[in-house]
Amino acid sequence: MSAFYFVMVVIIMLAVLSSDYYVRRQRKLLINKLINLLINKKFTEFYSLLGSRRVKRLIPLFNLRLLEFNAAVLQQKTEKAKEVLDSLQNKKMSGRQTIEFYGRALNYFIEKRDATYAKTCYTKIDKVNGYQKEKSYLITLYKIMMLDETDDEEKIENRLISDDSQEKVTDYYLLAHINEIKKDFKRAKKYNQLADKIITEIVE
Repeated sequence: MSAFYFVMVVIIMLAVLSSDYYVRRQRKLLINKLINLLINKKFTEFYSLLGSRRVKRLIPLFNLRLLEFNAAVLQQKTEKAKEVLDSLQNKKMSGRQTIEFYGRALNYFIEKRDATYAKTCYTKIDKVNGYQKEKSYLITLYKIMMLDETDDEEKIENRLISDDSQEKVTDYYLLAHINEIKKDFKRAKKYNQLADKIITEIVE
């Protein structure tokens, strides 16, 4: 390869890398802006930006739908949340994306006591290869909160030792629910209080 062609190849590679860096930087800035609009509940501005050509060009469909789903949840627009989930049912996702989106959706539809959509989320999560820790938490959550199963009580109690603060909150609430099913309201109250205490500490 002549010196001229070598220089041209280097220039082209640098141009491609520079362009890729620019796109990634712009994408990150746009996603952060959309998240900030959601946090501040500026929904009109959020939807205006979300629907812009620039956003649709730079941000992948999965990220757009996840942001749209979170907006629906914050606005308590259940039908809109269902619409977003339905639009992704036949879209290919990585294992990480499936856990991220359907895990978020599972929590929401459990809160809404929507058995149909909660089961849809559970089925998607159950089919994911890998991510065993995340899967275990989400599947246990579904079985306890929607099916009123109590078989995992000992397993949850044992994993409290290695739980981080957020995981402890979830597990304390699960244990509280299990004990409510068993009519042991004293233990249920204890676990609810432990969860509330950690939440207070996190907020402070």
